[in-house]
Amino acid sequence: MPFIQFWSMVPTYITSCPSGVVPEDVYFPPGLFNYPPLTLPSDVQPGSEICLSFNNSLVSLGSDESQSLYAVFSAGKETLFAPLTPGLSGDTPNSLVTKTVSVPDSLQEKGAVYVVIIQTTPDDLLVTDTNTVAGPGMVKFLPIDPGPSSAKAHGESAGLVQGVTGTNALLDRQ
Repeated sequence: MPFIQFWSMVPTYITSCPSGVVPEDVYFPPGLFNYPPLTLPSDVQPGSEICLSFNNSLVSLGSDESQSLYAVFSAGKETLFAPLTPGLSGDTPNSLVTKTVSVPDSLQEKGAVYVVIIQTTPDDLLVTDTNTVAGPGMVKFLPIDPGPSSAKAHGESAGLVQGVTGTNALLDRQ
């Protein structure tokens, strides 16, 4: 995860500054900024289609029709790209965007998975500071207990993912 993406997650965990510290007086490296927050649903299951939302202030609207939005799911050394559905909402500059995406089945039991939104062409699927437009957010894919009482112990939804607001492969929508 690039440093700016990591930095964008920090405010989620900071509740206040230490006594006597004025946030404006703290020095930060040049170029450090927060990406627009990515809002993920609280219940996410591998293989499901989910709605997510973010401010499109960093999306280039109509500038290059070959560029599309992708959700990038990163777990350890595995990175999966899934196209966001076009349309739905957010076609005006600096507005809240709501899109849908299919969550990859292969993320089952991966633990913490980071999600960012990028804008790029299908031939250039890389995550960079310049093509990231929102996020990161995080979801946790919990292990499935194979025992007979696992459905009751984990609620009726084994493999449930918990969303937190805040292998390179292109996944085809089916």
